[in-house]
This record gives sequence, C-alpha cells and structure tokens, in this order.
Amino acid sequence: MWQRYNQTSKIFEKSVDNGVSWAPLPLSASIITEGTIPNVAYVNQANNFSVTQILSHVGPVIMFNDTSQSANNKKIRLINSGTYFYIQSANDAETAFPGYVRFSRAGDIVASGVLSATGASLTGDLNVVSSANISRVGVNWPGGQTARLQVSSADSGEFLTNMYYAGTGWTGDIPANPGWMLSFNTTLDKLSIFRGSGPAPRTLTELIKVDNTGRIYERARTTAMGEWISYSASVTPNAGTCSLIGSSSNFQYVLIGKMMIFQISITGMTITGNPTELFVTIPYIATGMTANNKNPTTVSYFNGTAWTAILAYGSNGEGFVRVNCPGFTTGTNNQHIWGTFIVHIA
Repeated sequence: MWQRYNQTSKIFEKSVDNGVSWAPLPLSASIITEGTIPNVAYVNQANNFSVTQILSHVGPVIMFNDTSQSANNKKIRLINSGTYFYIQSANDAETAFPGYVRFSRAGDIVASGVLSATGASLTGDLNVVSSANISRVGVNWPGGQTARLQVSSADSGEFLTNMYYAGTGWTGDIPANPGWMLSFNTTLDKLSIFRGSGPAPRTLTELIKVDNTGRIYERARTTAMGEWISYSASVTPNAGTCSLIGSSSNFQYVLIGKMMIFQISITGMTITGNPTELFVTIPYIATGMTANNKNPTTVSYFNGTAWTAILAYGSNGEGFVRVNCPGFTTGTNNQHIWGTFIVHIA
C-alpha cells in the first residue's frame, strides 16, 4: 500500500493499486501522543466556540441530562420543530414530554403550566413586571389593550386590568382610553370592578362589588342592591298642616339601577286644613337622585272612618313623592297612609 499527503485537500491518502487511484487514509486518534489538534470540539472537556454554531437537521434537538435527578426527571430538551421552538421536559426514554414552553416565530409564547415571574421583564405579547409589591403577568389580546393578572402582597388579592402600576399609581397603555380593573380582594373577602379615569395616576372608582354572602353593590353605592333601607321622611301638605307626632310611621326603599321601590306606612297622622296633596320626601342619595316620572300608583288612605284608594306619583326633578287626594279629612291621630310604589330616579 502506498501513502501520500495531498497538498490540495490537506489530507493523507492511500493507494492499493500502485498509485493508480487514491482514497482518504483513515487515521485513529490514538496514534496522536503529542501536542493538540486545533479547532475541534471535545466531548470530555470545556469548549469555547468563537463563531456561530448551526445544527442542521429535521427537528434538531439539544438534550440536557441531569444525572443527579430521579427517574424521569433528568432530561430537558431544546427543539426546533416546524415553526416553533420548544423547551420541553422529557422522560428518560424520551417518549413523553409532559411540560413545555413554546415560542412562535411571531413572538407568541404558550406554556403548558403556570407562567410566573418576579423581578423580571419581558417585552412583546408577554409582559412580566415587578414594581414595589405589585407584580403582573400581561397578555395582549388581539385588537385590544393589554390585560394583566396583577398580584399584590399589600392588598392580599389579585387584579385583572388593562392598566399598570407606575410606582405611585395606576395608568394605562393608551392614556386616552379608560382603565378597568377586576379585583379579587382576599383580605376584605370581596370581588370588585373599578373604573380608572383622568390622567396618571388615575382615579379608581369602585362601581360594583360582590361580598362573601353574594350581595351585589352597584353604582358605587354603600348598600347592596335589593336590600331594604330605612330612612326618616318629612310629610308636608299643600294646605293646612300635617303632623306625624304621635303616629307610627315607617319609610323604606330599595334601589335597583335607576328604579326605586318605595314603601310608606303612616298610622295615626294628624291633618288640618283639608289639603289636596301631601309631599313625602324620597331618600337623599349621594349622587343627587330625584323623582323622574309621573306614572301614578295607588296607595291606601284611611280618613278616620273608612279606607279609600288615592294616587301617588313622582314629579320630574323633585325630591319628593306627591300623594294626591281630592280632600284629606281633618283628624287627630286617626289618618293612615300605606303604600308601595315604584319611582324612576334620574
């Protein structure tokens, strides 16, 4: 067998036909006993790559095997499959991949489990930020603002919102748009919906809340919707006098949206001067609500000897209900008015 060194291809060659044809000469690395071989990677030594490395294959994989872990908890692999890049956990046989994080070429991120972070910041569709004791995970929904899951250790609750906490207050991704927040407060044991308005920091108004008994509070009211509320009313006649002294009276109302269910019960009222209308004040509402309809409702009136049906109605812009009768009877502690009716409120 002949041997030669090929100056062009820089390899050793062999010929078994007396130089007629030549083929690469296979060499065993075991014959190298001195020096080092430059620009090669080692399997049992640290390698420092100074240029970009490329894995060219259908679905190329890099597998990490932590031999200190228990069975089926050793392996994590990186894989480029189709148009996605995966970080996957694998069993020992590499036949099952129970957990993964998937990245698309457009920058979308999908995780098979819970995705969370503290003190980290990612940009794009996933936004994880920590500011003071507020941390959040946000996802940009198509065609809308960023919706974020906020976690606050100070408030002991979670928030879902299109705003973000800017160190001293809440603001929004688009300043011209209103901010909204769904709050799960574990300290106060309630669920609330807030609306943020104005420039940063935005003013948060609690519009709706649900307490731990299922009661619903709407329109920033302090009493639950549908709950009876007692109040003190005044009764003023359009002529003569009307006195509740010595009578037994009860005034209650229920608010549902802009509807007030109104109940009056007056037993033993004193009337003089035969008025034709009594003005019964409706409850003072912090937002300045006033009666806003003229739909009459029948209430019961006792004139000292007999019961009769009379009309009551609310008038636009007035803070009272008109109880109408062709002529109230003069009497001392013997006049009664009972009734329940609905008033539209502005």
